[in-house]
Amino acid sequence: MKLLTALTLVAVIGLVLPASAGEKEQDEVKAGDLTISKIWAQLSPGQPNSAAVFMVIDNKGKQWDRLVAASSPAAETTVLHKSSIMSGLLKMFLTKGIVIDPGKSLTMMPDEFHIMLVTLAKNLEVGETFPLTLTFEKAGDVLVQAPVKKDMGYDSKASEREKKGL
Repeated sequence: MKLLTALTLVAVIGLVLPASAGEKEQDEVKAGDLTISKIWAQLSPGQPNSAAVFMVIDNKGKQWDRLVAASSPAAETTVLHKSSIMSGLLKMFLTKGIVIDPGKSLTMMPDEFHIMLVTLAKNLEVGETFPLTLTFEKAGDVLVQAPVKKDMGYDSKASEREKKGL
């Protein structure tokens, strides 16, 4: 009887531990042919009531898809942005959608495409995680978790956009 109880306990622990391990940080989310990974948010320097969200979206399919919106209870407004350096200044532009071509990968990062959270519902702290719903034209709504991190090592110069350690 003790052996059966011990084996049952080991089996339950073996099922529970992997499930709870994924709750700390989300590795990736799949939605149709899309895989969303390396999701993280950063508080906007000089703008304490906003944050930017970055991620990698891989399209393993044979058709394009487009990110058309994002929403989160963490912010009053959530918009898609494209950043560009113009006359030596970083400028952000609203975009109606971000296309992910078939067989391609899109890396959202500073000085590029990103999701901007404007008028935060509360102050976000490094280490905190918040829900974010991504709306794709074809894949539909996809819920992800965005951990707030310190600067992830992106160089802010447009000519040096590679992510360190990503």
